[in-house]
Amino acid sequence: MIRVHPSGLRSIGVITKLDLMDEGTDARDILENKLLPLLRGMQQKDIDGKKDITAALQAERKFLSHPSYRYLADRMGTAHLQKVLSQQLTNHIRDTLPGLRSKLQSQLLSIEKEVAEYKNFRPDDPGRKTKALLQTGLFTPNMAFETIVKRLIAQTKEPCQKCVDMVIVELVNTVRQCTQKVLICGSRLW
Repeated sequence: MIRVHPSGLRSIGVITKLDLMDEGTDARDILENKLLPLLRGMQQKDIDGKKDITAALQAERKFLSHPSYRYLADRMGTAHLQKVLSQQLTNHIRDTLPGLRSKLQSQLLSIEKEVAEYKNFRPDDPGRKTKALLQTGLFTPNMAFETIVKRLIAQTKEPCQKCVDMVIVELVNTVRQCTQKVLICGSRLW
């Protein structure tokens, strides 16, 4: 399976077991980075759990000394792959280190500011007490608050429903009384 970074920036092709190719097949287009172009190029690597490293390196040198691939030998092989990966790691560290340094410096300044606040700490300072109250659980986390509110709503639901029912009954009675008075007054006028 071939997976490639969309822009090719983070992909290095590694071709394994080229020495097992059928007689007459040619891997130059792949090794020259023509078949599947990658910005970081292609590498040939013999990965075989049965060969020791020395034997694998010898087989690799022999394969790369073949006339068809000799001109690629300085850009292929385990040593070149190690150099490329080492360079990639160095570049990544170089690129990310300034951002990491900036983030750490920002965190350090924040911690130093907090430490400085404690140097002049007076437990009897009313401003300090207010700040401590605002930071030490005066406000409960959302899930706990939601749970408490739901429980309280459930407890008040039945009394509220009874109150609404009583208001409806009272309104119906008031409308009936008003209707009867209007009918009585209206019949006197006729």
